[in-house]
Amino acid sequence: MNPDEVNWQQPCLLNGIKRSDQLHTPPIYSFDNNIHVNLKEHTSPKGTISVYATNGKKIHSESIKGNKNSFRINDRKGLYIVKVNVEGKESYSNRVYLN
Repeated sequence: MNPDEVNWQQPCLLNGIKRSDQLHTPPIYSFDNNIHVNLKEHTSPKGTISVYATNGKKIHSESIKGNKNSFRINDRKGLYIVKVNVEGKESYSNRVYLN
């Protein structure tokens, strides 16, 4: 991979520091203007998925519906932060872009 290319599969944090507990971040990404969260490492996960605008305002929240979650947020375009809280123990976040 060219060092100037962005690898969108890598986990990203708001503060730019990768912690050791986030090395196994589940895939959180956008495709076809949907947000996808894959929790394949969890058995019957429970928790919430929240979407925040870049100004910090929560614009969407829903319960985890199993290992594969996918949803659309009213055809909004732009950069968002998706935060996943699994069973109150683990929290993951990633940036997604909807176009």
